[in-house]
Amino acid sequence: MIRIVVSDPSPRVRAALRMRLDVEPDMQVVATSASVAEACDAAVDAQAHVAVVDVTTDGAPPPAGVTGPLHELARRCAVVVLALSDVDRGAAPAGAPFVSKYSPEADLVDAVRRAHATRPTPDIADGPPRPRGGDRTTAPPEV
Repeated sequence: MIRIVVSDPSPRVRAALRMRLDVEPDMQVVATSASVAEACDAAVDAQAHVAVVDVTTDGAPPPAGVTGPLHELARRCAVVVLALSDVDRGAAPAGAPFVSKYSPEADLVDAVRRAHATRPTPDIADGPPRPRGGDRTTAPPEV
């Protein structure tokens, strides 16, 4: 099962993307967000494999508004960049599939599958994701 985070500023678009992707038997939208920064947290919390991200999510024209957060997200899971225009393609991390919002639905589904197949392995030097908002660690089991 491909675990997906959907990030788009529009609640309607997020709902439509969720409905479309959840129809696929091998896909499940596990979280949605309105910004790339929220998508980073959601990807960790939901253990997502792929994030489908509108590059204009943070309110600035790409790449200025999303480059940093988008590249941080790409370290945690595969990214599919979604945008209205090919002009926004420059915000995509290297190798990330790009899908226009005007593309047929099948293009998005295919891009998610391709991204999942080539998703990154977290950098071991980075260690496990750090807990946010208090200590969420558990003691190791006693032997």
